[in-house]
Amino acid sequence: MKRDEKKSLREATVSELEEKIQAARADLFRLRQQLRLGQLKQVSLIREKRKEIAFYMTLIQEKRLAGGQHGPVARKA
Repeated sequence: MKRDEKKSLREATVSELEEKIQAARADLFRLRQQLRLGQLKQVSLIREKRKEIAFYMTLIQEKRLAGGQHGPVARKA
């Protein structure tokens, strides 16, 4: 993912980012299937997709913390 893509994603809403996570997870599933079937030539794509998902999740968490919203998991005191 390039720098200008990351900048534009920072302006996306939480729901848009959640949709991107769902799509990326589906892609990751397909990549893992291809790996198991021996059809995947670039194994590094799996790592890149995992990093992409982590980036989306980080952006969502930043937006929730900035907006005063808490995530779905309650934290212990």
